[in-house]
Amino acid sequence: MEPSERNFEADIEHALLKNGYIKRLSKNYDRTLCLDPDPLFDFIYMTQAKEWQKLKKYHGSDVKERFLSRLSR
Repeated sequence: MEPSERNFEADIEHALLKNGYIKRLSKNYDRTLCLDPDPLFDFIYMTQAKEWQKLKKYHGSDVKERFLSRLSR
């Protein structure tokens, strides 16, 4: 089989998925922010839960939007 860009990309994706990478749909990607916010928040909740609760208490229901705005700046 002749190597191709498509096969190369598929091999990389397969290796990533096999090692814990979670495939997301392109519709989940926010082009304005240049990121996919759901995995970002999952990471924050898992690694910085206490700090997130402090931000949430301070900013209330706008906490996610404010965080993303600050991050993107």
